[in-house]
Amino acid sequence: MKNKSKGFTYTTTIDYDVADMYASSKCKKCLGRGINKTYTSLNGTIKKNEKLIENLTYCDCVHKNVKKYG
Repeated sequence: MKNKSKGFTYTTTIDYDVADMYASSKCKKCLGRGINKTYTSLNGTIKKNEKLIENLTYCDCVHKNVKKYG
C-alpha cells in the first residue's frame, strides 16, 4: 500500500475591520470591500445541487496597503 500525500491546508480568520480599513476604494477586483469570495466544490467542479465551499481571502490591495502603512 502506497502512502498518498495529502495536500496541506490551513485556515485563517478574516477580520472584516482590517479589510475595510486597508481596502482601496478604487480597486476593481474587490470593489473597495477588501475581501474576495470564491466558491469551490469538494472535487473542483461546480455542478447542480452540489455543496459549495465559500473561501474568503484578502484582496491584493489590502496586502499592499498593510505592507505600506503597517
